[in-house]
Amino acid sequence: MFQLLLCAAEVSLQQGNHSECLKHARLASGLSVHNSYLFFVHLLLCRAYAAENNIVSLSEEYRRCMELRTDSHIGWICLKVLSLWGPGDFIGAEEFLMKACSAAGGESCLFLCHGAICMEIARQQCDSKYISLAIRSLKKAKETSPTPLPIMSLLLAQAEASLGSIAKWMDNLRDEWFSWPPGMRPA
Repeated sequence: MFQLLLCAAEVSLQQGNHSECLKHARLASGLSVHNSYLFFVHLLLCRAYAAENNIVSLSEEYRRCMELRTDSHIGWICLKVLSLWGPGDFIGAEEFLMKACSAAGGESCLFLCHGAICMEIARQQCDSKYISLAIRSLKKAKETSPTPLPIMSLLLAQAEASLGSIAKWMDNLRDEWFSWPPGMRPA
């Protein structure tokens, strides 16, 4: 029942039907399940309140998520993104993702997200310090990924070129080409 209500709430949110989303999510939050599952109901409620621009309820649900906690890295990332909703706080996102990368160790997607955020900060602030951070995270993402992730080598090529390394730029572009499945590569 819990999963069905959570799915119904998500579908309602995706369709823009916030009242149905809230109804299903509130019903799910009242069921007797482990706290690690309840975290995701309250995360969904956060998203619904954010969509309605209801900052008071969003703050209450955010606080509830912090109390419930989760072992899911993606859950923490989603919650952090919600905390940054509106101001576009890339510096805060970078700091959060850096901590998540330190805690997660081998999560290539976290390193990829951190590298991408660093690239955006470097673009906005013209600060090469963030290019260096991006290169470090993107290299770590490349090392820890079980399969090559499309876009990762392209971002790394862009970062390396920003620091003037043409040879590394070309190597990463070549790696990017082979990270795509053969049927998706341009002719």
